[in-house]
Amino acid sequence: MMLPVYPGPLAVLLLVGIASPVAMAAATTPTAKNIVKVTDKFSKSSSFLKILYPQGMGESEIPQCDQWSVCNRLDTYSRPWVERLCTCRNGQTCSTSLRPDDGHTLVDKARQYKVCESVDHLPTCRFFKDITWTHIMTSDKKFQQKIHCKCPENSTTYISGHDVRTTTQGLKYYFHFSCSPESGMRCRRKEPCRLFTVRKRFPVEEVTTSTLCRCPPKTSCPAHHTEPYVLADFDANRPRDGTRTYSGFCGTSEL
Repeated sequence: MMLPVYPGPLAVLLLVGIASPVAMAAATTPTAKNIVKVTDKFSKSSSFLKILYPQGMGESEIPQCDQWSVCNRLDTYSRPWVERLCTCRNGQTCSTSLRPDDGHTLVDKARQYKVCESVDHLPTCRFFKDITWTHIMTSDKKFQQKIHCKCPENSTTYISGHDVRTTTQGLKYYFHFSCSPESGMRCRRKEPCRLFTVRKRFPVEEVTTSTLCRCPPKTSCPAHHTEPYVLADFDANRPRDGTRTYSGFCGTSEL
């Protein structure tokens, strides 16, 4: 899935370090009040999530969630980090669990979208017909993601449409995503099997992947843009935000 590059995306306001005696002690100080601890066994040692906030906001300024709005966006592509989008109502806490089966999570590749409601109440999308979620961007750069239905298993998402609407709050830009089955096509010789779009968002990297085809037997497709059989694409008109693209090719584990 290739996501659009929105103008002036959400900015970083806080960086939380990996758990250490110093970091654990800092967690008791006022400057570390917005730390989110990962309690799941994602690795052998517990760690802290890096937290990103909407531009110009801190924890106390985040808006309340509308129904079926994504409250946290958790990225697990490499070291996990979380993007706070809104707060749940009635004192409910938005999940920061790395577990996709916490009852409040929709998974799209290496991203987990957390909602306040139980995902068991969501209908299942139909391939190519229903909109699974919508990205909403306002003219003052506020972002919202609304969930409509959940994709079936073994599916991927793609941009199925977009439009601009005039509201009492100004212009709003809508990007709609739908579900499709995972590609079953076999990769041809010298054809990339996966594309990576890497955008720097200090102190993290936001990586979007798109699987193009299935590798032949005894070969595999790289899962990370730093792995072997991945080549950086040359682009003389690279965006100013430092976005880079990479192509992954089928290869064997024996180099």
